Amino acid sequence: MALYSQLDPATKEVINAHINRRWGQLYELEKEWGEKALKYLFLTNSGGAIATLSFLGAAEEITGVGTKVALFLFVLGLVLAGISIATTFHHMSGLLKQYKEGVEDLYGDKITWVALAEADKKRAVATWLDYAIPSPAATTATGATWRRGVAGWCGTANAGAPRTRWPPPT
Repeated sequence: MALYSQLDPATKEVINAHINRRWGQLYELEKEWGEKALKYLFLTNSGGAIATLSFLGAAEEITGVGTKVALFLFVLGLVLAGISIATTFHHMSGLLKQYKEGVEDLYGDKITWVALAEADKKRAVATWLDYAIPSPAATTATGATWRRGVAGWCGTANAGAPRTRWPPPT
């Protein structure tokens, strides 16, 4: 395919329409993941504050290893989820930046439309990070829930803490 300046007006119009759609798509992805990252930070900080206040009020009762392991797994899951959101945001942001650079090269007759489209396809593939971080994040939350639930059900969640009967005696 010829350089951009050598194309006929009808072909330029089709290419420009595609560029505008792709640019809009990448912009929306960047914006969406930026918003998700901010929501995550807000949720994590507010949840951490609530959890800290709750544990301060009940510190004497929370002495078991099961509770500490569950809490550690929840925190680890939050950290991994945050890393996953951040890497996805940076990937989307990079896609938009690289596409803008490619479009500038197209308009500057440095590359062809085919080269721009091929480069965009190569950039938009999943990497090992897309699977390596979210999977452990989900696993730790599941493990924390399971560990806390089984420990509580077996009566070992707060080993060393005073035991209470359920249901309470009437």
